[in-house]
Amino acid sequence: MDYILIPFISFQLKSGKKLWVDAYFTKKLSEEFRIASLIRGSIESKIEEENEIDKRGYKLEKLFESSELKELFLRMLGNVNSQLKIVKSERGKHYARWNLLRLLFIPFGWSRKIKEDEAKSALQRELMYSKEILKTISSAIPLDEVAYFRLEIIDGKPGDRVYETLYKIDSGFRSAFDKIANLETEEIEE
Repeated sequence: MDYILIPFISFQLKSGKKLWVDAYFTKKLSEEFRIASLIRGSIESKIEEENEIDKRGYKLEKLFESSELKELFLRMLGNVNSQLKIVKSERGKHYARWNLLRLLFIPFGWSRKIKEDEAKSALQRELMYSKEILKTISSAIPLDEVAYFRLEIIDGKPGDRVYETLYKIDSGFRSAFDKIANLETEEIEE
């Protein structure tokens, strides 16, 4: 298989700008807050005609309606806020302890602690970005337009930068993508 056609549903912001949200992989993410990375300002390679699909590609069916996505945005905004508070609190407590130990000149397993803090810092940054994006799109109006984004498959991996990053960091996305990319004649299970 050379490409996958991914369904996107359109939303309009108060400013009038149109956004597109992935209506398939959104349901497959292991970390739901990463839905914010599946929102696009435009779809460059839109496929709207059924006859444009050939045997080298596979067209996915949408797993969400626009109203369901809107509810998901609102629910995820609350979840992201609570996760963000927890991560900030944990990082603050660890930092205070490290600082005290440093002042007392007590040798400690710093490299392990630094790696843990870097992971929490990355999670905090990702949650903050998601929060801002979800806050913006939660007030958007569903337009109910559906268009398909053509995602090239290169060496068994996504050819798009956003999807490639998700492939590396999200196990749910990776599993769903691998199942589709390795599909020959079998049906995809929902």
